[in-house]
Amino acid sequence: RQMCIRDRSTGTAGTTMVSSRLLLIFVIGCLAMADGSDAPAPTPSPGCSTWDGECVSPYPGVDFLHPKIHQSPDCLHLSGWHDVAGAITVGGEHHVFQGCPSSQGWSHSVSSDLVHWEDRGRGVHSIHETYEGMDSNITPCSGFVTVDDHATPCAGFRQCGSNNGTTGLNPQAHAWDVPMELRCAENSNLTSWSEPIWIYPAYFYRPRYSP
Repeated sequence: RQMCIRDRSTGTAGTTMVSSRLLLIFVIGCLAMADGSDAPAPTPSPGCSTWDGECVSPYPGVDFLHPKIHQSPDCLHLSGWHDVAGAITVGGEHHVFQGCPSSQGWSHSVSSDLVHWEDRGRGVHSIHETYEGMDSNITPCSGFVTVDDHATPCAGFRQCGSNNGTTGLNPQAHAWDVPMELRCAENSNLTSWSEPIWIYPAYFYRPRYSP
C-alpha cells in the first residue's frame, strides 16, 4: 500500500510503502481520535484513593478499543505501576495480584477458568511500618506469592518507600532503604492478610533477594 506523507517543515509531499497491518493500525488510531478517545478520563470515585474503598473508574478510551476477555479491575485504570505482583493457584482458583499504588494496595483477581474473573479488592495493602526506624504507610511494591510449609499462601514484598529508612540498622539509611517483609493469608478467599510475620533485616536499596 502507498500512503501520502507531507513534511510539515518543508511543505513537500511524497509517498511511502506501508504494510497492510501498519495501515490498519493507522486507520484504527484515526478512528479512535475522531471518536473522542483523547477526551479527559472520567473522574474516579472517592473509594479509589483508599485500599478498602469501592473503586469505580471506567476503562479509558472508546469502547471498541476495550479488551473483551481481559480482567481489568477499576483501580488499574488509575496512574502508577500495574505489574503482576504475584500469582498463585490455590484450591482450584487462580489468584492474580497487580499493583494499584493509587489505591494503596495490590488488586486481587480470581478465576477458575482464566476467562471469567472476580475482583476481590485490595487485601494486600499499605500498613504503618515502623521496623528499625521506618515510618512508612506507602503501598507494597511488586513481589511474589507462595505457600509456606502449612500450605498457607504468603505474600512477600518491600514497601515502595518510607518517610524514614531503617536507621536502627544503619544510621545513614535513606528513606528508600526499606526491607522485604512477608505477610500470610488469614482466610481461604485470600482477602484478609496478616501483619508481617517475618522481615528480612536488610537496609540497602533493592537488596538482591530473589522472588
